[in-house]
Amino acid sequence: MAVTIALCGCASTPGEDESSAWRPIYLALTAPMDQLNSDAELGRTSAQYALSIVNRYGLRGARPDPKAADVWLSRAWSARRVAVALPLTSGGGLFGELPASARPEVDLKFDLSPAQDTLTRQCLSLLAGQTPPARLKTALARGVCGGGANYGRLRTAWPASTSRSAGFQPASF
Repeated sequence: MAVTIALCGCASTPGEDESSAWRPIYLALTAPMDQLNSDAELGRTSAQYALSIVNRYGLRGARPDPKAADVWLSRAWSARRVAVALPLTSGGGLFGELPASARPEVDLKFDLSPAQDTLTRQCLSLLAGQTPPARLKTALARGVCGGGANYGRLRTAWPASTSRSAGFQPASF
């Protein structure tokens, strides 16, 4: 049995599963903007990442603003939180009577990881029409955007007027 200890006041953290990569895109496309702004100001990584997407691509009535997008993306990387999973043992205390050499390794899980960021950027490229149509089928078969069905849901919510040249620049970390 494992217990998760949240650091930095984090209530919950998604795992490394691919669905976490689509969360900022869903938020950027569907969350009420006042809630998104409020959550971002409170330091919620997904909301900050979502606002970077809104600003980068000019979604939800916003004009494309690369500088604002970079600020929100930088805040998302700075605010990302970590959950530490530690197994419980019997015998008192978190590690019981285990000697230091027998204590388990700490399992760190960030609510924004480089792998999730890569998946998100690949999906954004497809949604913004930055991937040649011939590669679209191959990308979806590889699971970009969570596959064809999830891509369809995201594409339906993605505005047709989004600039093809918006480009999502790599984050520096």
